[in-house]
Amino acid sequence: MFFWERRVEEGRQEVRTLVGDSETVPVQAPPQKMLGSQGTAAEMCSQYCISIADVKKACSEIKDLIHVTPILTSSILDQLAGRKLFFKCELFQKTGSFKIRGAFNAIRSLTSNTSGDRKKPKAVVTHSSGNHGQALSYAARLEGIPAYIVVPRTAPSCKKSAIRGYGATLVDCEPSDESRKMVAARIVKQTEGIMVHPNQCPAVMAGQGTIALEVLEQVPKVDALVVPVGGGGMISGIAVTIKALRPEVKVYAAEPCNADDCFQSKLKGELTPNPSPPDTIADGVKSSIGPYSWPIIRDLVDEVFTVTEDEIKVKKPQKFGGGGVHEGKNAQLGRGPQGTLGPSQGPRCPVHKAWTLQGGDAPTELSC
Repeated sequence: MFFWERRVEEGRQEVRTLVGDSETVPVQAPPQKMLGSQGTAAEMCSQYCISIADVKKACSEIKDLIHVTPILTSSILDQLAGRKLFFKCELFQKTGSFKIRGAFNAIRSLTSNTSGDRKKPKAVVTHSSGNHGQALSYAARLEGIPAYIVVPRTAPSCKKSAIRGYGATLVDCEPSDESRKMVAARIVKQTEGIMVHPNQCPAVMAGQGTIALEVLEQVPKVDALVVPVGGGGMISGIAVTIKALRPEVKVYAAEPCNADDCFQSKLKGELTPNPSPPDTIADGVKSSIGPYSWPIIRDLVDEVFTVTEDEIKVKKPQKFGGGGVHEGKNAQLGRGPQGTLGPSQGPRCPVHKAWTLQGGDAPTELSC
C-alpha cells in the first residue's frame, strides 16, 4: 500500500463468527449513505461486518505478535509521481505479508477464552493462493492447532513449501474460486474444523485494518492511501479505519486489468465477480471481492484504478530506483483513464500518498 500525506467513534458489537464464506453466511448489505450526509463517519462505518472498535480490539490482541512495519520513501518515485509518496513495507512483516495480522486476530479470537466449556478448535481450514495460508499455518502452530490449507495447484512452489514449513497440511485444488470453496468445505467436514476465510472473515478483516492505525501514527498528515485489492479483506479493514478516524482521507483500490472485479463492481453498482480465473502475474490478487467486503468497498472506497500486465512488469524493477526493495505481486501503481500515475495523471488528490508493499514471498523469477 502506498499513500500520500496532507497537512476520527466507535460502535457495533464484537465479531462472533470466524466464518466468512459467502456460500454459507448471507450478508445483508447496509443502506447506501454518503459520508457527511447523515450522522458521523463512524456511525456509517458501524453498519458493516466490522467497525473501528473491532480494528482497535484486533490491534490490542496482536500487537505483541507482529512487527510495526517501516515506511520508506523514494525521491526518484516522488519526482516521477509529482507527489510525496510513502511506502508501508508489509513485505517485512512476519511470514512476508500483511496476512499475518488477520490470521493472528482470527486465531486469538478462537483461543482467547478457552476456559470452561470452550475448547480449542480441532483444526482450522482455509483456501489461499499462499500468503493467508502461510500466515494461518504459522498462527495456528503457535497455538497448537492443526491447519489445513487448500492451495491452487498452480500456486508458486515457494509458497507451497513455506506453508508446509509452518507445519500445515497442504491440499491441492483447481485454480478457481469454486474449486477452492468445494475442497475447503470437504476438509472442514472431514476434520470437524473451523473455516477461516482469507478475506471475508470479519476477524481477518479487522486484523488487516491495523495497517491503517499504524499509517496514521507514522504519517499523520496522510492525504490518501492506495491499496491493492484481491478479495478485499485488507482494503475493507483499512477503509473502515480511515473513514472512521480521518474521513477526509481518500482510499483508492488498485488491481490488474485482468482481474478487475472490484472496478467492475463499483462501475455497475453491484457485486460482479471475475467471470473466470484471471490470467495475471499478480497471483496474490486473483480472488474476487465478496459479500462481506463489497458493501465496505462500495461505500467507503473512493475510486478503483487498474494496471495492465505490462505495466506491472515494468514498474517492478523501478521501485526505489531499482534497489533491493520491491512489492512483488500484490501492489500496483494506480491507473485510471489517464494512465499510470505521473505528475499530471492519476487520481485528483493532494500531494502526500501511501502505498502498501508486499511480496516478501514473491517467486524469485519475479524479482529478476
